[in-house]
Amino acid sequence: MADKKEDKIYQIKNLSEKQIRVMKDALEMYTRLGILQFDHLIDHMFNWGKSKDFSDAYLENRDQIEYHCTQIKALLVSKDEEMKQYGNHTNWSLGIGSPKTPIVSQIAYELEKDIDLAISKDPRGRLQLSDETPSIAKEQNPREEKVNQILNNLKKED
Repeated sequence: MADKKEDKIYQIKNLSEKQIRVMKDALEMYTRLGILQFDHLIDHMFNWGKSKDFSDAYLENRDQIEYHCTQIKALLVSKDEEMKQYGNHTNWSLGIGSPKTPIVSQIAYELEKDIDLAISKDPRGRLQLSDETPSIAKEQNPREEKVNQILNNLKKED
């Protein structure tokens, strides 16, 4: 019987709230790419003054930008008979649980939701769409971390 290769587990520490929110937004945008919501992605990045250098141009050209997003989606689904039938002028997208949604988008969705729950300190469970190891995101407690380091050092000395 072959040994199952274990996945490596990584931990990211010492992120500021601003940094973790950027990661959360990036994961959401990656998810939206995978479910073909390009218009939401562009709107989120360039509307509401989030990108002051582009906001005016975005607002002035929003119709054209949305048209091109629709055209990109049409090109991507042009070989899929089922998705082609949805049409270019409707605001459809894949669901996160769709078998056509890329697994990396599902993983990004799970991570984004894990981070969101950690930020809001929500005790609810997480969705499980992929076979990836559940991520752990929690607020760091520097005192607890220091105590753990001391205990680990004492164990090593024994």
